[in-house]
Amino acid sequence: MSKILRARGDHVVMSFEHASITVDTTAKLFKAARKMVIEKVDYYNLTGLAANGANFVAISVRKSATDMTVPRATSSVGLTADAFTDLAASATPANRVLAENDEMTLFVDCTGTVTLPAGRVIVQARYV
Repeated sequence: MSKILRARGDHVVMSFEHASITVDTTAKLFKAARKMVIEKVDYYNLTGLAANGANFVAISVRKSATDMTVPRATSSVGLTADAFTDLAASATPANRVLAENDEMTLFVDCTGTVTLPAGRVIVQARYV
């Protein structure tokens, strides 16, 4: 098995799929082998999810309990089927940095009775 060594400044795109989600969920996506900065995160859901003020999800990407992206709630704006949804990066630069051995997770906060259909998180990052 070969190992690809990435140089400082190299960009990487990672894609992670999840099954349908009905309860608050934290799913490990990635453990950083070395320091990197998250530059862009998209969420893709083939089915989509209608907006609902009583039954909704809030999706974010985290390291520990720190949001790396702004939580995206479907309470007032749903997820369009077969479309990419931008998960806006945290306005705090330090929140977007993964140090060596930091774990990046997908956090889905479910409110009410809701099912988030299976979907995918696409992360663009740069090694520093």
